[in-house]
Amino acid sequence: MNGVYAFLLTSVAMSAAVLAVTTWQKLLPRTTSVKLRYGIWMILLVGFLIPFRPAIGDGLIRVRVPFGSVAPVIWVWGVVAALLLVLQAFRYARFVRMVGRWGVQVEDARTLSVFDSVRHSMGLDEEDVQIKTCSFISSSMLTGFIRPVILLPDKPLDEDELELVFKHELTHFQRHDLLVKLVVVVTTCIHWFNPIVHYMCKILQTEGEVSCDEAVLRGTDMEDRRFYGEVILGMVGRKAMVNTALTTCFYAGKSGMKRRLDFIMEPRHKKGKGAVLGVVMVVAMVALSGSIFTIQTSSAAPEPVSDATPAIEGTTPPIEGTVRPTDSSNGYDSEITSEEAERIALEKVGGGSVVRSKFDVDDGVWIFDISIVYGDKQHEVDVDAMTGAIVSYEFETVEPGRFDSPPATPAVEGAIPTELPPNRGAEVTKQEAKQIALDRVGGGSITKCETDYEDGGKVYEVTVKYQDNEHEMNIDAATGVIFEYDVEPIEWDDFFDD
Repeated sequence: MNGVYAFLLTSVAMSAAVLAVTTWQKLLPRTTSVKLRYGIWMILLVGFLIPFRPAIGDGLIRVRVPFGSVAPVIWVWGVVAALLLVLQAFRYARFVRMVGRWGVQVEDARTLSVFDSVRHSMGLDEEDVQIKTCSFISSSMLTGFIRPVILLPDKPLDEDELELVFKHELTHFQRHDLLVKLVVVVTTCIHWFNPIVHYMCKILQTEGEVSCDEAVLRGTDMEDRRFYGEVILGMVGRKAMVNTALTTCFYAGKSGMKRRLDFIMEPRHKKGKGAVLGVVMVVAMVALSGSIFTIQTSSAAPEPVSDATPAIEGTTPPIEGTVRPTDSSNGYDSEITSEEAERIALEKVGGGSVVRSKFDVDDGVWIFDISIVYGDKQHEVDVDAMTGAIVSYEFETVEPGRFDSPPATPAVEGAIPTELPPNRGAEVTKQEAKQIALDRVGGGSITKCETDYEDGGKVYEVTVKYQDNEHEMNIDAATGVIFEYDVEPIEWDDFFDD
């Protein structure tokens, strides 16, 4: 269960890193080269793809999470992520089939000559990259993980245009940008719920194209740059009939066009110590993002408490059907006992007498609900059963004498006297009350033992499960007398329906 929350919180932490980098690059756009900007966004992408990383220290922010089942959350997240992955795979498979069916192998000598010349200048003579023309695409692109192919639109391109197009797409091939595209698809699918991830991936795609433009235009003059921009603009307005995210594209859409044209017409080469410092900071943010949040919950899934769990002196018995947090050491994850919780509550109040102490769940958090009478006030204290922290505290003034020790409760019809252990204290303890209840029933297991007050007298409300019946009884804490007793058969149909 912790893995689910760690995944979600890491996504939040990485989103903060994305916003920080975006702000930095907006305010100081000239501090990094285009290649370095692309590298920074790829570092952030990897941070999202690997959401689990070591935590250092106790974390800056502590997040309390419920112990309830997260199965519905995992189910919804998993189903949506799987559907998105299947959709992307279907689109890519359909695109590949259409290329295989409708794509035409380029045999034009002029086009092949330009391609061989560009490939030779880039040192890619040994690479098996094919060229095809397709009538259903709007721009040249690279696709194919196993058999890479450059697709050209079915439109006339002169030799200068072909040279720029081939340089652009072979640069994508040389840098393995198709694999980056695959990582982007996987990341957006598993983080489908996070809009910052989709925003980041759009920026990453634009920066990848700008970085490719920079490699193509390195060493050229302004006239060549203007011509390159015109070639890109020549692709505008042509709408693709079929598309897939697992391709590169010479014209990647209007959203990144302004950024690309700004770079083409106004190249920026400034970089220095600020760029190196920025990269170090980004790497540090990704590495330390796992230390921002600390999850206060068990490290393993809670397990049901068995009816046969033996009573432990000094602890509050589990309620049937509830679960308790566990760890690998002693069965409890930093859990305190009821006596420790009562001591914490008494220290908070400053003294008094405990009139109620029970194990409960409040908003998914295990607590000890403790009531203390001190002077003319009744104090209600909730203590975290995991950490011992006081979750809530309030008090009210009570009527004088309301909690004074009453006279011994007189025997009533049906009351069952019980022989108490010798040398006991002036009052029946909770452990003695449990034993009284078990002796009365003749066996079974305690599923409930709570302290309460009725008509000013302290009583123990005890429930014993034995065979097919539940035995409920109230025991006078002053005398050990069972003055209320009820037996009800367990409705197994209702049990299984629950």
